[in-house]
Amino acid sequence: MVYWEYTKRKKKEGFIMLKKCVAVLLCVTMLLCVTGCDELDSETPTKDPSSTTTSTTATTTTTTKPQLQYNIVTGLEDIPMGAPTRPVGIMISNDNYQSRPQANIDRADMYVEIETEGAITRLMAVFGSADRIPEAITPVRSARTPFVQVAQALDLIYVHCGGSYAAKQMLKSISIADADEQTNGSYFWRDKELLKVRSREYTLTTSGEKIAAMAKAKGFADTPKAAMPFDFGNVTGTGAGALAQVKISRSETVSFHYDATSGLYTKYFGDAASTEKHVSLTGNPIQVSNVVVLYGDKFQENSGGNAQTYGFDLSSGSGTVISGGKSRSISYTLSASGFTMYEADGSQLKLNTGKTYICIADKDYRSGLILS
Repeated sequence: MVYWEYTKRKKKEGFIMLKKCVAVLLCVTMLLCVTGCDELDSETPTKDPSSTTTSTTATTTTTTKPQLQYNIVTGLEDIPMGAPTRPVGIMISNDNYQSRPQANIDRADMYVEIETEGAITRLMAVFGSADRIPEAITPVRSARTPFVQVAQALDLIYVHCGGSYAAKQMLKSISIADADEQTNGSYFWRDKELLKVRSREYTLTTSGEKIAAMAKAKGFADTPKAAMPFDFGNVTGTGAGALAQVKISRSETVSFHYDATSGLYTKYFGDAASTEKHVSLTGNPIQVSNVVVLYGDKFQENSGGNAQTYGFDLSSGSGTVISGGKSRSISYTLSASGFTMYEADGSQLKLNTGKTYICIADKDYRSGLILS
């Protein structure tokens, strides 16, 4: 009994010891596992949030400039691809304050101003392409012979509304791309707002879209057969030219003021002291890179019983170019086959790129050109 109890107690104690050993072994095993896991984790590299770098791929937007065509009037590439490159000359009234300010007159690439009758002048606004003509230009007026001569020599599309007797006779006898409102009225309109404040004759309007459509309908060539009377290059005069006062008729004097920062001349009505800029309806002034003054022989032409109009013998003559704040003497020739201006050495005149203003006056007004 005692043995059995002893044996029983010993077995029980052995079982308890076994349980304790198993428990200890389990604890050791768990401890090793935990330690092992920690060691495994310590071997796995982690990212420190403070040192994390976000890689961003820079996105560059490339804007491709549209390809443009060369403008023979300005020497710049400013005509859209596919557009015609034949220059267009539009007759614009300039004779009194019903004519001015003219719509978008500041947008032209070149200007030609000539006395027409009664000491008044008229303008021909020249654009390097129909595509460069704005959405409205006004007031379109009638043809005059000296402008017809220039338009023919430069192979312009010549836009006008009727003409003087002599101009109509000339237009009938020559080869020219004639865009007359009187035979192509659907491409012109009368501006309703201007009709409220001006006489009807000072409201005729057209646009680049209308002129392009007319040119296509009439089968006019898209490119010119003639060149401009000048080329472009860096030539500097030696005479004064920061301010130019030009007498165009007995009652019409204009002046051009140079800004060295922009390299442009701003046109004013009147003498050098005038503060009246030649502006468009939007208030933008006429500004050009070059001013050219040419002299010819003025004569009274056959008017057919209408107003006394003037013609000009422009076959050859002399003048002055004012550009870059300086001036120099030039000469020119003009015929049905071309119009050329020359430097003093006989080479073709070179102008600064950009817009040009041409004043053509009788040689008797040469002394009215004052430069300073």
